[in-house]
Amino acid sequence: MRKNQHRSELMVINVINLRTLEHQPREMWRRTVLQVTRRYSSKPPAKKNPLGSLSNTGKDEVRPKAYAPPTPPIDLHKRAEEPYEPKEKHDRVSFEYPQSRTPNKPPSNSRRTKRFLPVILLCIGGGWGVFAYKFLTDDTPTEFLSRDKFIPFVITNKIDIDKDHYFLEVMPKFSKWKSDPKQTEYWDGNRLWSVEVKQPQIMVVRRYTPLPLEIYTSEFTGEKLVRIQEEDMATMEGKLVFYIKKYNQGEVARWLSRKPIGSEIELRGPYTEFEFPKTLNNNVERPQMMNLPSKVSADPVFPLKPDNLAFYAAGTGIAPALQLLLTKNPYKGFVDVYYSHKTDEEVPISRLMFFLEKLDRARFTHLVQDHRQKLLPKHVSSPTVSHYVKYLEALDKGETPQINKDLQATFKTALEQAEKTSRVAKLAPSLALVCGPDGYVEYVSGAKPFDKEGQGNIGGLLEKKGWTSANVYKL
Repeated sequence: MRKNQHRSELMVINVINLRTLEHQPREMWRRTVLQVTRRYSSKPPAKKNPLGSLSNTGKDEVRPKAYAPPTPPIDLHKRAEEPYEPKEKHDRVSFEYPQSRTPNKPPSNSRRTKRFLPVILLCIGGGWGVFAYKFLTDDTPTEFLSRDKFIPFVITNKIDIDKDHYFLEVMPKFSKWKSDPKQTEYWDGNRLWSVEVKQPQIMVVRRYTPLPLEIYTSEFTGEKLVRIQEEDMATMEGKLVFYIKKYNQGEVARWLSRKPIGSEIELRGPYTEFEFPKTLNNNVERPQMMNLPSKVSADPVFPLKPDNLAFYAAGTGIAPALQLLLTKNPYKGFVDVYYSHKTDEEVPISRLMFFLEKLDRARFTHLVQDHRQKLLPKHVSSPTVSHYVKYLEALDKGETPQINKDLQATFKTALEQAEKTSRVAKLAPSLALVCGPDGYVEYVSGAKPFDKEGQGNIGGLLEKKGWTSANVYKL
């Protein structure tokens, strides 16, 4: 009862308020009526719709939300109060970013460098690791030749002289020795030397005398020929050429003859077979023999007149004689070579022998067995005293030794010099070297013992001519 009374009082108040709102604007009055109607309506309020509210009819009716601000009325057909007057000049307003206080600089590559820095360091470290591993674990020899171990060489060429003799060319398999060019100073002309070749199947070694030659193919005929290793041509390649004969009992020689080009062999050495006596001329070098005699320079003035040499060779024993004549800084005196061989065809490099005779450096006497020629006592001369020994004897007596006064330096080439020296009679040799088969050595200078080191007694043809162990050496 009391509740209904309170309700009637509120309706009366609201009616009064509605009357007071009649003088207010129409929109405000409308809102107030809706609020009163909703508040005192006996029906339950309808559920809110996201699009609006439900009407009493139950149909969806989109109504504006209560909190939406009122839209002021706009009269689109109303004319502008002031007429449009275009301006004669239009000022464009533009805006620019403020300039930086620091000067413009090209973009730095520091970020890119920092990004690739780990990769660069990794590559450098990996490369260094591979190099160190190969360097530390690489067991390839660094020597050109060694007496302590065998060094691998490769057969690079081969040329037959006749059915039993041939030239064999080899060179080092590895090239580390080139970092020390002094290892090839065996070609100094002060000694005769050889190397050992190993036959690995039966573990036998055989010594051979290397020659400063090389095998090449002619551009005109396509034929394989032999020439001297001139300086700046093949010396740094380390080529060695051997003059070899195939013996029926020679295991190493027959084994080498069957080896094809590109095969690997092992060498050990060098072994000094003979070292020439030291004199005052050791400090003066003689120009090396060349493939063209016209290019050879004349001999310098030697402090002492060089001693002459007699060389007795048979078969492949000619190799040491060719080594001392063709090497760098060859023998300084005149060399009288007595060469015994079976046939004319087995003579190696006869062209170079002819050039040596033209330069008046040597004389070759060929004794061919097929022509029934043989070394006889008439081919052997008596020895003479060495010029260096005479020089030392004069010093011991207090005399002033006579120095060589030959005007050899006035000649430009060795050929010009040879025209004069070839007319002068040669002095007798003061040194004799013998090389060949055992029977030949015994016939010329006496047998050489094999069971013990040493030269043995001097005998044969040389003993009959007054030669002694002081001036004879058996190779």
